[in-house]
Amino acid sequence: MNFLSRLSVVLLLCFVDSSSAASFSELFGTDQYALIGVSGCNVTLETKLPQGSCPSHFTDEIEPSKERCVWKSLTLLSDSSNSSLTLPQILAFGSVGEKRVVLLKSLDYPDRIVDGKKMTTTVMTENSVNVPQLEGLDPVNVLYDSESRILYVISKSDKSTFIINSYAVLSRPRANLRLRHVYTLPIFEEFARLQWFSDPYKQKFYFYDKSQYGDIQIRSIRFTDFIRSVTVPKQSTDALGILDEILSEDRFTISVTGGVVFSAEYAAVNSYHIKSLQESCESIKCDFHENTVVEQVFLVENWDYCKLRDGHKADYETCQKERKIFSKEEKISSDTASTLLKIVALLVAILTIGVIISLIITLIRFQKNLQRMKESTHNLTISSTIHA
Repeated sequence: MNFLSRLSVVLLLCFVDSSSAASFSELFGTDQYALIGVSGCNVTLETKLPQGSCPSHFTDEIEPSKERCVWKSLTLLSDSSNSSLTLPQILAFGSVGEKRVVLLKSLDYPDRIVDGKKMTTTVMTENSVNVPQLEGLDPVNVLYDSESRILYVISKSDKSTFIINSYAVLSRPRANLRLRHVYTLPIFEEFARLQWFSDPYKQKFYFYDKSQYGDIQIRSIRFTDFIRSVTVPKQSTDALGILDEILSEDRFTISVTGGVVFSAEYAAVNSYHIKSLQESCESIKCDFHENTVVEQVFLVENWDYCKLRDGHKADYETCQKERKIFSKEEKISSDTASTLLKIVALLVAILTIGVIISLIITLIRFQKNLQRMKESTHNLTISSTIHA
């Protein structure tokens, strides 16, 4: 396949993905997923979203709860090792009313169907417990390394310096969080003030910052490189981690999990964008209610999802078999679509080349006809001169 046809394939792939409604399963790379949204005191969990639909958490006006909740940090705690039956939870630092709290919120699988999707709505203070060991901290960021089971709490030590407290998560039963303090280290202010996110499924910490050009750069660091990276001075945040995505400067309330970035755009029509960091073209755009405020979004997937769905009956091997079936079906669908796109791209390339050749032939004929007309005119002029 020549350069022109390869270029056509790329353009057509992006065109198809941006103009048609991608399914959430395709975007997330799995049909074993649950989407969790936090807005004030409200927590929604949705799954099995129909193609062409949008999460209710983005599009519906959420009724305000009796109490006012403000969150400084929201972190997904996950243990996706195949031997663990521990369910995913949310660790929340903030305030409920006038009271400062540190809550460990347990999640439940949806028990009702709304507009074709499974959904449940709860309040953060319901089915949650306090974490007294962390109550004295005032964090700017909280991260969780699910591989090493290390919790990092970044906070101010005084007006000008920041520290990072590291805790080993010894156990995480449904009604408790047992921690052991490991160490405290200084962290550079430019790294502490970044917006950080934990991704247990990609084993990465994501962060974002505005570049000198005003756009938003999303970068990532592997769990294993985190401490070494943020405790060593660098000239700028551009030297930290790997650049994964660039968003326009008009994006707000950004979240990253499962290799997917969620961001809001406030314009004439408010929109929420869901985009895969692995697939450069695939995205879903949802218009949302003007009174909707999405503070953070989490994606729970695969084994964590199966544990939420099946509870104590969850079986890792059964969950893996389900995932393999989806992967095979997705591969067949993807291969078929890719083949069709290549055929269309090849046809477009052939038609383009045909049009170009036709234009060249027309141009050559025109030039020949023009030359003949010039020769004919010249001969006529000579003949007239002779007769005269």
